[in-house]
Amino acid sequence: MPAVKDRVVQTAVLDVTRPLFEAEFEECSFAYRKGRSVKQAVYRIQEYYEDGYVWVVDADIDAFFDSVDHGILIKKVKKIIKNKDIIRLITMWIKAEVWDGKSVKTLEKGIPQGSAISPILANLFLDKFDEELLRNGHRLVRFSDDFVILTREREDAVTALKLTDRILERLSLELDEAEIVNFDDGFKFLGVTFLKSMTMVPFDRPKREKKILHYPQPLNLPIYFLKKNKGW
Repeated sequence: MPAVKDRVVQTAVLDVTRPLFEAEFEECSFAYRKGRSVKQAVYRIQEYYEDGYVWVVDADIDAFFDSVDHGILIKKVKKIIKNKDIIRLITMWIKAEVWDGKSVKTLEKGIPQGSAISPILANLFLDKFDEELLRNGHRLVRFSDDFVILTREREDAVTALKLTDRILERLSLELDEAEIVNFDDGFKFLGVTFLKSMTMVPFDRPKREKKILHYPQPLNLPIYFLKKNKGW
């Protein structure tokens, strides 16, 4: 974990750079962003289902935070940030020194977890992933290194999965697990179970595993914002 002083500086840098980074991010990215949450990601998936996107590529990236290529990430930072002092600080944090149990080593790849700036750097690194999938017409919902791609036909899901592999390869990443499923069969994403038009989350009381979050009308993002103050 970074020292207190380092965290204060990181937070200050984050306050300055966040608007610049956020301007680059896509609507499909829901993690580590102000005003975005798991709930919104769930409602976006429900919207796609209501529009006929019933096939799903359910996947996550293998050891993402430990595998981020520093060269690619720093190049992305320099493309957006022009202040040399800020670039120097971010580069220093990316190439952090870590204790491996025997000695202090400088990270050769990966993003140090636990730092204030790591989450936004993770989104920055995966922004190209988002862009390419969206440019190819796919419906993507990503929450950090977990994501789903929604399609109307199974063949399109197969195509999306192949494209995903190619994009990740260019980023020096690879898939951990991936499967193609249908809403009729159900799948789990972000702790939420999707089954046809229903979404279910774990229920706190031990005698019931789940509670159903299902509304008689399609619950899209505009409706969500009207209901958000009433609680989940």
